[in-house]
Amino acid sequence: MTTKNYFKIPLLLMTIAILTSCSNNSDWNRFGLNGKVKTYLERKYEAEKKFGEWENGDREDYGNNRIFFDIEGNYQCAEYLDKDNGLLGKFIPQRENGEIIEEIYYNKDGKLINKIKNIHNSKDEFEFIVFNKDGEKTTQGKYYFVNNRCVKKEVQTFEEDKVKEEYSVVAEYDKKGHQISEKHTDKKGEITYFMKFKYIDFDKNNNWTKRFGYGSEEGEEPENIFIREYEYY
Repeated sequence: MTTKNYFKIPLLLMTIAILTSCSNNSDWNRFGLNGKVKTYLERKYEAEKKFGEWENGDREDYGNNRIFFDIEGNYQCAEYLDKDNGLLGKFIPQRENGEIIEEIYYNKDGKLINKIKNIHNSKDEFEFIVFNKDGEKTTQGKYYFVNNRCVKKEVQTFEEDKVKEEYSVVAEYDKKGHQISEKHTDKKGEITYFMKFKYIDFDKNNNWTKRFGYGSEEGEEPENIFIREYEYY
């Protein structure tokens, strides 16, 4: 199973959009966070077994990010980081009446790369359109929510105004609202990416600090270890 390029930086771009659709709750809630989180840093490592225990191996080039919130719990910006914590890109939301109507993605040099337009249909559904720096539409899709969690995403990518790829993402959650799996399927229904999660450690506010990622439903050995560090108000 291969992971295509749109599961790298664009995946985070889509992930942020998932988490910040219309909601009467703070973005803390939509991100599944407890307490007054100011920032969190998430790092992704290869899983390596030593002396019978799974430990952090090499840090991955992709999947590292830092998210910032204000004192009211509103998401302020997201930084996408390389394995050395160097900035790869930054997402900045634009709000209207409390809702995020647009997100702008800049590269590490501060140059515009993408803009995402959000169309809020209801509290359980919204659409998005991604434009590149030249104003051309590159991606569009729709998100579906249940209990303030995204359960499905449908996506089309474009090239020269024609549909290039179509895929969908289905996410599952446990009773506590933690995401336990994510499955990507193409137009033919073939699985192009799958990850399931197991939560290992939590901090005093019951926010997870360590989880394992498995690349198949039957997988018994983790492929990745995700680590989070939090700063609170």
